[in-house]
Amino acid sequence: DSVADIARNYGVEVLVHPHKGSLPVWQYVLKNYENQNYKPFLSVLLQVTSPLRSSEDIDSTIKLAFKGDSAISVSGVKQLGIDYLSPVPEPENGAVYVSRPALIRQGYIVGERVKVYHMSASTSIDIDTEEDFKIAERMLAK
Repeated sequence: DSVADIARNYGVEVLVHPHKGSLPVWQYVLKNYENQNYKPFLSVLLQVTSPLRSSEDIDSTIKLAFKGDSAISVSGVKQLGIDYLSPVPEPENGAVYVSRPALIRQGYIVGERVKVYHMSASTSIDIDTEEDFKIAERMLAK
């Protein structure tokens, strides 16, 4: 089974796209929905590599976007291999992006009035490597 087939089995609407990179995929999905006369006020991008984010993280980031033109989640920590948590000033953690569709159509993920939602280190794990996956497994086992 493909990932798309598994998702469909759980009732997820799957839109197959030919693009690579977050922005082109987001633009493709947005255009597809707008072609169906769905005109969202905000659009949300949830990276699959950030599975530990909570519904509270998502909802809070969306609420902040209403106060600006976009919002992103940050963690205050950055992954650095095995010693994966190191304090740095407000790095994007890739977990939640919220933006106005006009920005996305223009080629921007966030606008000039971007708001920032601070996530905890424990929900900000970004899984890009096998080592990251092991770290996430350890976090979930706690």
